[in-house]
Amino acid sequence: MNSNGNELIFSTYLGGPDDDGGLDLALGTAGEIYVCGYTNGDGFPTTNAYDDSFNGAGDGWILRATADFCYPTVTGVTRTPQSPTSADSATVTVGATDDVALNEVILQYRTDAGSWTDIEMALSGVTWTAIIPAMPSETDVEYRVYANDTAGNTVYSSIYAYTVTTVPTTTPTEPEPYWWVPLAAAMITVVGSIVTLVAALIRRGYIGRRE
Repeated sequence: MNSNGNELIFSTYLGGPDDDGGLDLALGTAGEIYVCGYTNGDGFPTTNAYDDSFNGAGDGWILRATADFCYPTVTGVTRTPQSPTSADSATVTVGATDDVALNEVILQYRTDAGSWTDIEMALSGVTWTAIIPAMPSETDVEYRVYANDTAGNTVYSSIYAYTVTTVPTTTPTEPEPYWWVPLAAAMITVVGSIVTLVAALIRRGYIGRRE
């Protein structure tokens, strides 16, 4: 309701098939509503929840509600190259949209099941792009993308993974000689032999000028 209590701004229904209850309510600075409560069943709605598991009777919950109930969408997550080597960075590209306005699109990655690292993705045309830096061989890399809008609605993509491979090594090969190289080498050898023979004949007087 508005501040005068005479106009409905937005409304929704929250609850499951079991005994649920709200315990407190607060208003945020941007007009959002925070509600906390409990549930006694695993049918309580948990779409995009931080923890969507039921932890027993009296399980607590906190709801943040705004007039914008449309979550962003993240589609078409691609990676180039598909099998990065230790010399390759990996370029991740996604499509992300929102019915109102996107606030940010973030690429998260981690190595060997460590902590997540955030990289802000850049808009290029109609897609968002970010780069995972090159990693050592045999590193296990996991990554995902999340997007949030100006109303604070956040959505995560699936988690994708790859293992960094070793840069393939190549053995240099000698270039093939031209076909005439062996022939030229043989001719040089023959000419050299002839020159040697002629020189010997000259020394022995078999070849020379006679009066």
